Amino acid sequence: MLKSIALCCILIAHAQLQPQSIIPKEEGGQVILDLSGQALTNLNDLAKIPGIEKVTVLGLANNNLTTLTPNDLDSCLHLTHLDISHNQLHTFDSQALKSHHKLVHLDLSHNQLHTISAFPERLQLSSLMLNNNRLKSIDATLLESLSRLTVLDLSRNQIEAFPHLHNLSQLTNLNLSRNKLTAFSRNILKGLGSLRNANFSHNKIHQIKTLGGMKNIVSLNLSNNHIWNLEEFDFSIFASLSWLNLRNNQIINIDSLVTLGQLPALLKLDLDGNNIIDLQPLNSLLEKQQCTITTNRDVFFRKGPKLI
Repeated sequence: MLKSIALCCILIAHAQLQPQSIIPKEEGGQVILDLSGQALTNLNDLAKIPGIEKVTVLGLANNNLTTLTPNDLDSCLHLTHLDISHNQLHTFDSQALKSHHKLVHLDLSHNQLHTISAFPERLQLSSLMLNNNRLKSIDATLLESLSRLTVLDLSRNQIEAFPHLHNLSQLTNLNLSRNKLTAFSRNILKGLGSLRNANFSHNKIHQIKTLGGMKNIVSLNLSNNHIWNLEEFDFSIFASLSWLNLRNNQIINIDSLVTLGQLPALLKLDLDGNNIIDLQPLNSLLEKQQCTITTNRDVFFRKGPKLI
């Protein structure tokens, strides 16, 4: 991501963009242009910057951009990283990236986006940040062309239904926390065989029947939801699961958690903030593997050396 790239960026100390005085800087094999924090309301003069056609990393964060036209970025077709976070974008026309076949990281976080058009074909994005916006739904066609995506952050929006992610076979990190999701529909996560880390915390999910498709999941965060029933869910399908967070739900009956005893990789289980009375079903889990279980009802397991 742009923010994590340890490269020097130029700072523009002008109240208004003065194209002829701006020179992109080469560093570590990248050509970097940082126009963040310049109170820009449009990109009309971007094409006038000398050497703009060679820029690979473009920073436009912390400006006053409200829209991006389809031709605004036509002068910099070699972009690999584009940061437009912390602006005032209400909509984003993805056709502005129609010719940016080298782009791998796009940050649109911290805007006011409520709609985004489908991303164009041939886009090579591996990281897409859409967190902290006003998205209520994700159209089935929006991510259709992003088959190379590995990181997707949709947290802190207003999404009510799980987006269609079937084609994202290379996705490893998914964040859908702090939305308005209520349930997992059947096969909604089908095809996510590469997913390693998933965060669905701080939603309104009340029941889990299937999470099929995430067979290689390592970290699963379902904390701060309304989950009360786990009887129909078989955790044994997650052979690589090492951390399961079910903190602050409404779980009472944990009989189905017995299947966790079949998971050789499980190291941490967080059940704190639930209404569990009988923890006896977890005896086998403590006996079979080195798993730390956190619960606010530890009085029932004082003999269990791993329960805290």
